[in-house]
Amino acid sequence: MFWKARWGWILAVAAIAAGAWFLWLRPDSESEDRVVLDRSIDLGSWLERQMRISPDPDDRIPGEMILERQPLPFLPVPIGKPVRLERIPVHPKAEFHAQLGVDPESWAENPVPIVFSLQVFDGDGEQVATTKTTLTPGEDRWRPFMVRLEPSVVGDVVDLVLATDAEGNPPIRCGFGAPVLRSDGVSRKRTEAFTERRSILLDLLTAFEPSSVLSAPEDFEPAVIPFSLGSERVDSSGQRQALVTPPGSRVAWTLEAPPEAVLSVDLGLAKTTDASDGVTFRIRVDDRLVFERHLGPEDIGIWVPVRVGLSSSDAWRGSARLLLETDAGPSGDSTGDLAAWAGATVTARDTTPVPPAATRERPNVILITVDTLRADRLSCYGYERATSPNLEAFAADGLLFENATSPSSWTWPSTATILTGLMPPAHGVNTGDSSFLSDSLETLAERLRRRGLLTYAVTANPLVGPEKNFDQGFDVFDTLPWSSGAAVNTRFLNWLDARPDMRFFAYLHYFDPHSPYEDPRDPDGALYDPSYNGPLDGSSINALISQINWNQPPEGGPLEFTDRDIRHLSARYDGCINYWDEQFGLLIDALHDRGAWDNTIIILTSDHGEAFLEHGLIAHVSNLHQEVLHVPLIIGGGAFRGKPRRESKLIGLTAIMPTILRRSGVPVDLPLPGLDLLGPSPGVDVEHATTMLGRYGPERKSSPMGMIRTQQDKVIVTTVARTTELYNLKSDPGELTNRAASEPAKVKQLQGHLVEWTHSESARAPRYRFSVDDETRETLQRLGYVGGGHGRERRPKKQENDNAPDDGR
Repeated sequence: MFWKARWGWILAVAAIAAGAWFLWLRPDSESEDRVVLDRSIDLGSWLERQMRISPDPDDRIPGEMILERQPLPFLPVPIGKPVRLERIPVHPKAEFHAQLGVDPESWAENPVPIVFSLQVFDGDGEQVATTKTTLTPGEDRWRPFMVRLEPSVVGDVVDLVLATDAEGNPPIRCGFGAPVLRSDGVSRKRTEAFTERRSILLDLLTAFEPSSVLSAPEDFEPAVIPFSLGSERVDSSGQRQALVTPPGSRVAWTLEAPPEAVLSVDLGLAKTTDASDGVTFRIRVDDRLVFERHLGPEDIGIWVPVRVGLSSSDAWRGSARLLLETDAGPSGDSTGDLAAWAGATVTARDTTPVPPAATRERPNVILITVDTLRADRLSCYGYERATSPNLEAFAADGLLFENATSPSSWTWPSTATILTGLMPPAHGVNTGDSSFLSDSLETLAERLRRRGLLTYAVTANPLVGPEKNFDQGFDVFDTLPWSSGAAVNTRFLNWLDARPDMRFFAYLHYFDPHSPYEDPRDPDGALYDPSYNGPLDGSSINALISQINWNQPPEGGPLEFTDRDIRHLSARYDGCINYWDEQFGLLIDALHDRGAWDNTIIILTSDHGEAFLEHGLIAHVSNLHQEVLHVPLIIGGGAFRGKPRRESKLIGLTAIMPTILRRSGVPVDLPLPGLDLLGPSPGVDVEHATTMLGRYGPERKSSPMGMIRTQQDKVIVTTVARTTELYNLKSDPGELTNRAASEPAKVKQLQGHLVEWTHSESARAPRYRFSVDDETRETLQRLGYVGGGHGRERRPKKQENDNAPDDGR
């Protein structure tokens, strides 16, 4: 099974904390209103790093467990084998939350009470808290578990030891479901309810000037530049705008701030040699040391989040000098080291009244992306199999766009378009080296949040997450890597249950139709292909992708397959769509049960489709054909006020952002290319274009690709290979006949439009506002710190060829 992929679940736990388990809130009395303080700290990244350095035995490999039909990411803690999470930053009112669980089958064979415990140690190694809970045989459901921590100051660190014990140490699978450290917890007040948010008082990177540098090495001045952590040992963590300070640097700002001001920054360390032992980072306020941490070789390539309170117990004067320092490690040798400060901002609490309850005129908005969902495999788009009856019923009462086109064939560019309203050349998330969503872009969530809506996201695809800055504007951003639709629903509904009568925007990113095409109800793929007895299944898909798409057969020799085998993979894909559709139906039922349906509008789409050798490729690699670009786009829900209909005009996913903004009463005062889908003219009969980095030829060499289409004609250009394809989509929807040679005038005309479009969109892309001198830039390029990292995204082995711009993403 896919869920048993060992290293896949290392990545799954790495995102557990971002996928926080939110508490079910109850006021102490009828006169009290709730105060929701949504901020969580990433436990999973610490555990993932520890396991990468020194892997645990198989019985500690993270996974998923289902109790009472509720699946959760699961950290096994074998009886008698504690798990220690080390040096986790923790803040006042922090709370540890988890769900205790025991596998019923293994417990039935050894029916003994199990004691779950959490021990908390401070930065000096002293135990400061311990809590125990006992589960007795027969408790075959999740048991909530919470421990409140009371650190003395912001910036403290703790070690957490998770343990389970039972008489005789029997082999029972047990542990903690969805463990997370809530950094601000949940409190209650007898005042008007509010959601705590933080407003930026000072962006240190924007405020940086050469005069800010107090001291620096002679050969390298600190600078704000695009910076990428990366090494041969550890995968790249993505390019970010950062203040780069070699050891021996001191940079200062003067600021005014209220007493509760907090500095938030991500620390990063990169180096090219093994000659040094790391860098020490220090933060001072008016020469008072408020933070110190040493990053060593084990931290290379990982952004380490830090939050530090700037005031002290002394009377706060309202202004101070903030000083950032970096020094060589204990050995005094800093050869090859570069230290970086990313996302450095000083914030203060912004108490915003809870938004009023949603109405049909100002509804809640749920934006759903179903990863890898091609439109022509859905019942409502005419597919002969009944893959999606719930979606078909939803569409029958809503607005369905028959010709929606994705901006790309892989996840990062498409999702960035959905969340910014811009095409890939304009938002800049177009290749693996530019996969970080720029802070300078204003996202849909940011606009809605400023208008008072609660903003929430949950994604089962870890490519879309905070580490790539996709969480801009979201009060809560949960990640559940590779999880099922049921897990996404559970996480969202738990969040929603804690916030009744609060108007919200929610982004739900499902993963179910994605390879390896494993339907949780039907692991053998028999739903639509019960007679198949061939060699291929979901575990074969990555090897097949490498062989077909990149001409790289497995070490054991090429896989043998026939058209019948490919049809089986296609049937498995259909089964996964049907599973997701079942979960979609349950989501709609849950909204009805909670009384939220009538005041909610739902917009559903996909980031891209999937290929099954229609044009010689499989999955969704460098492919701009319709099987990958034609995606569903449907609007419905109880608050949808239009007449049910189908719209045949050509539309792109850039239209989603302006549609939601206008439906939410937010002015669309940004230069967005998309139209309001619910406006008087939803759709255009002109052109839709996109570009991407693709592959061509038997050796699958890289080459820029571009596509432009009208309602009838479509041109695909592969630059390096100098190939051109022209299709008439009216008479040839399957793109089987290339008409480029017979209609050169039409090709020339559309190619000219594609070039003009690409240039105009690229001119809008985010530009870094800081520059460095040529000598510094050459040094950084020589060291490999500018222009992309050295590593690749960490992901499960069964997914290692999936979702990269030039290798299958």
